[in-house]
Amino acid sequence: MALAKKVVVPSTLRLFLGALCIGFAPVFVKLVTLPPSLIGFYRCLFAASALFVLSRGQRPSPRTKHAWVIAAGFVFALDLYVWHRAVLFAGAGLGTILGNTQVFYTSLFGLFFLGERLRLRFWFAVALAFAGVYLLVGFHSTPSEHYWAGVSFGIVTGIAYALYILCMRQAEAQSGLTSGQLLAEVSLVCAAVLFVVCVSEHSLRLPSGAEWGWLVALAGVAQIAGWWLISGSLRTVPVSQAGLILLTQPTVATLLGALLFGEALGLAQISGALLTFGAIYLGATGRRPPVKLQPRIADK
Repeated sequence: MALAKKVVVPSTLRLFLGALCIGFAPVFVKLVTLPPSLIGFYRCLFAASALFVLSRGQRPSPRTKHAWVIAAGFVFALDLYVWHRAVLFAGAGLGTILGNTQVFYTSLFGLFFLGERLRLRFWFAVALAFAGVYLLVGFHSTPSEHYWAGVSFGIVTGIAYALYILCMRQAEAQSGLTSGQLLAEVSLVCAAVLFVVCVSEHSLRLPSGAEWGWLVALAGVAQIAGWWLISGSLRTVPVSQAGLILLTQPTVATLLGALLFGEALGLAQISGALLTFGAIYLGATGRRPPVKLQPRIADK
């Protein structure tokens, strides 16, 4: 009897599906009544625990390097810390736009440090994508007392997000770990950093009631499913292209907010969603030179 052929999912599609998953993160965060740093701590702690179990039995390369793994964990902790505060102080819309300026930073990192060639088509796609995201989330809220602090947090979020993508891409190529092991270790480092933050903020406490369920859902959908798909794709997708595809996240988050929480979704928002997805397709289908990275052991 012939063996069934293994289905190979293209890296760009895996990246897109991963972005869809992390698009659910703001929904779960909104449903958890815990301080923002504490949500990040439990999200990463639960994810790390599950991922270590799921990846048990997988053998890493004998030349395992952990420097990029540790860097990714620290940067992801910074990303979660500032992103929650950007949303809190500047609003979900502006916080989302500023956080996803990562596409510019990842493009510049790829251009200057990884030798990626960025064509005019790509920059046109970036401009279209941001026009779409602007239409989706807009600037409808009245600036609060901490508005400019939120803007600052949002700018740092974009930089941290881009650095995280870069660190994960390098860790995927050089750590010798499988995708599950890599994400487990990164999540553990992130949880450790956020634990220290929570202790310093005096916000550490156990979840109660429905908070347990929403935290497990956040860890399972956004961290395990979402970032497992993403981390397994970053070594073969140019970071500039990856940054653009990840703009799927704010699009999905906005649409879910409209469906689940009754947030306004008019003609402008629908047009923005269509424009953003069209821009992502335009940028993702541009031909690029092959990415040459060090080989690593395949997932088992």
